[in-house]
Parts: sequence; structure tokens; C-alpha cells
Amino acid sequence: GMTTVEVDSSHLVMLAQPKAVAELIMDAARSTAH
Repeated sequence: GMTTVEVDSSHLVMLAQPKAVAELIMDAARSTAH
């Protein structure tokens, strides 16, 4: 039941692609909210 996302990035994806990371976190939060 996991979702994986591949992003072209340097070693630290949080710094290189912050928007993609934030979108993934927001999607995860929305999927668990009832």
C-alpha cells in the first residue's frame, strides 16, 4: 500500500526539489485525513 515517487535530484532531494517533497507530504496527509 505504499506510494513511491522518483525525482531527478542531487543527494538531498529536500533541498534540490522542495516542491516535489512538499506535494508528496501533502498528498500523504490528505490520504490519511478522515
